[in-house]
Amino acid sequence: MLKERQARIPFIVQADDQGEVCCNRGHAPSKSSIDLILIGGVPRSGTTLTARVIGENFRIPMSPETHYFSYAHRGDKLATENLPKETLNDYRVAAAYGKISGRSRSVETFRTLLKEIHGSSAILGEKTPAHLTSFTDILSDDQNVICIVVVRDFFAVTESLRNVSWSNPSFIMNLRRCARYFRMTHLAQKRFPQRLIVLKYETLCRDEEGTISALTSILPQGNFKDKQNFFDPKIEPWKRDALLPPQARFRKVPNDRILHWLFAKAIQCACCMRWPIRFLKPHEASAREQGE
Repeated sequence: MLKERQARIPFIVQADDQGEVCCNRGHAPSKSSIDLILIGGVPRSGTTLTARVIGENFRIPMSPETHYFSYAHRGDKLATENLPKETLNDYRVAAAYGKISGRSRSVETFRTLLKEIHGSSAILGEKTPAHLTSFTDILSDDQNVICIVVVRDFFAVTESLRNVSWSNPSFIMNLRRCARYFRMTHLAQKRFPQRLIVLKYETLCRDEEGTISALTSILPQGNFKDKQNFFDPKIEPWKRDALLPPQARFRKVPNDRILHWLFAKAIQCACCMRWPIRFLKPHEASAREQGE
């Protein structure tokens, strides 16, 4: 399993992926075979907004964050006491975890958990940012999964993380996390280029319609007709902006944060050069199909 501690870049991550094996490339699975959509990325990178937009446009029910692959286990044993309180505050998630008690940690059990939350929906969706660290294992174990990673400007992520109570406010710690997740995304896409899709948060905000158009050739259309209900803004107020339409916003960098901005930009540029990622572009659907 890809672990966060495996990643390093110059002062932050020192690693060599020359030995990585590119396998399981093949062709993208047909849309009719896809029945699980997973969304991950660095916290505060826009994963909640992305989940809402995809859920509404493709009529796929999105699960509340389950943290199944991140906090829900101690070793191979289920340890729900490790879950964030916001997760267990959702009665659907708490009840679903009760149903899988005693079962081994696996993608199959994870699917059972989601079915307990969603009911009989043919296509399931889930968004937990830290599940990105398990995307390679999930894609290896289940051929009917599409994983979507959201990447946002590193400085914007670190600034957003400063303003939430549950995050470490350290700029360096959060920048390290951005770099680690970026490398994990590169490695996962290298192995599964057709089943791991990477979206830029800023692109989604600037061109929602074009992004949805590009995703139409990849994601199946569900039949979920109810309102998306995968988080409570009263319990998780930091997610309220995800209820608004995507929109590009310009925020002036405060004078006392300019050096942080420059440093974050330099690290993000270094990551892009060292670990290139193919981002989905608006209206890219036909070009993608031709390339496959």
